[in-house]
Amino acid sequence: RLADALDFKVMSLYNHVANKDDLLAAMVDEIAARVPQPSAGDAPMLALRTFAVNTRAQFSLHRWAPGPWSSTMPGRGRADHMETVLRLLADSDLPPDTAHHGFHAIMSHVVGYSLHAEALGLQDVDLDTLAGEFLETVSAERHGHVITHVHQHLSGDTGESFELVLDFILDGLRRIAH
Repeated sequence: RLADALDFKVMSLYNHVANKDDLLAAMVDEIAARVPQPSAGDAPMLALRTFAVNTRAQFSLHRWAPGPWSSTMPGRGRADHMETVLRLLADSDLPPDTAHHGFHAIMSHVVGYSLHAEALGLQDVDLDTLAGEFLETVSAERHGHVITHVHQHLSGDTGESFELVLDFILDGLRRIAH
């Protein structure tokens, strides 16, 4: 399909990439390169928050990207992205092991949240119908908290949880460091 969209013969693409995984890796490296670098004057944790939010915004624009991001080998674009996150964690005076775990917590949240959002976006049923079908399979006695949680989603009480959970992660890292 890509070859058709670019008006190329399919086999001519393989003059530039070895296989589909190489093509996807190059594409997500381009997405990584589009994430704006944080402002030099921002405090490291604020810059890290902004960088994570901007990465999530790129995933929202390119909903196909989180899967290959986590399943292909990083190239220069993702290596630069990783360097930025790791540099900001180091600049925030976290102990090295905490920075290591912080990197994985932040990136797992960014990629995982985006994968989950994409999976829900692929559903051909509306959320009310999907939730109703699910709620029919659980009991109020055994799954009362689950039922309340589903109703919070349906009523919109939860708002945008991506930034809230990101703040939980960053606040936790700050607390561990001090």
